[in-house]
Amino acid sequence: MAATVAVVGVPGGRGVEAALRACAVAGVTALPVADRAEAARAWRSATAVLVNASAHASVSGLPRRALVAVLDDAVAAEMDAWRLAVQLGAETVFGSDHDPRRLVEWLALAGEPGGPPAVVVGVAGACGGAGASTLAAALALRRASASKVTLVDADPAGGGLDVLLGAERVAGTRWPDLAASKGVIAADALAGALVKVDGVSLLSWVAREVPALPVEAMDAVLSAAARGSDLVVVDLPRGVDAAAEHAAARTDSVVLVVPASVRAVAAAASAASRWSAAGAEVGLAVRHPGPADLSPGAVADAVGLPLLGVFPTDARLANFCDRGRFARGLRRSAAAVAADAIASRVCLARAAA
Repeated sequence: MAATVAVVGVPGGRGVEAALRACAVAGVTALPVADRAEAARAWRSATAVLVNASAHASVSGLPRRALVAVLDDAVAAEMDAWRLAVQLGAETVFGSDHDPRRLVEWLALAGEPGGPPAVVVGVAGACGGAGASTLAAALALRRASASKVTLVDADPAGGGLDVLLGAERVAGTRWPDLAASKGVIAADALAGALVKVDGVSLLSWVAREVPALPVEAMDAVLSAAARGSDLVVVDLPRGVDAAAEHAAARTDSVVLVVPASVRAVAAAASAASRWSAAGAEVGLAVRHPGPADLSPGAVADAVGLPLLGVFPTDARLANFCDRGRFARGLRRSAAAVAADAIASRVCLARAAA
């Protein structure tokens, strides 16, 4: 349901008009309120209330409630706006002329889902071909039947997770459409715009475009995804740029996928150090069997990180992927069981924290 914001003030006044424009930009439904009786009803029913300082008589004596702000509409004195905010227990005061973006962001957050933000899991490969994108996609798809899941492709040079999932022709917003984003993105707006694949909201790169992604865009997208989802899975690149560092720092944990080989173990130590330096808690998913006679436990001991699970090498799943039928192949794969176990362990670790 869309958020409804009651705008209390004189119709046509500067403050009301500024508030109505901000509501339109924020994507919330504005409910203009002109008298005290209407204000009392809206006070009980609206998702949020924005009160023009000059309309203080309409809300005088009403009980305190959440999500109230005051707009200094340049009609009443500035100090009157702050006095009203104190009386109402308002969260903040907005100037009608000098901070429209802050007002829009506050309105966009009105009515966002409550409760704790999503569990955010990053998945990275210790070396090329480790299978990080496969595991990221598997984690997302396996949780989608019971949870709201967003899968974020943070690897501009990875070829696009939509290609992996056979969804490259599915309409929806992709990173080039959001690269200029900053500040607040409404969670519902993001979820509604993204590509949908078997219950997963997917934000993918376009294979032919490899621009540098601003940190502000990554932050805005991850914030919206975390507010609107139960689980956010981020497919991290091997090359750690500023946006990837920021994404890793936002995770509850990074799952580092390591093939069971001597060279991959050596690469894993370096990769783990990079992600740890970005502020992530790192654990291992060992790709097994590998070319060397290394057990998953031996790999974890050599790297010096906890073993989150074993992700099987499955040529049959790779074949399904090449035919654009990843989700169908996953259902019949041992990789599904492994992804379930890894996701459960990561989510339990978050719950225990």
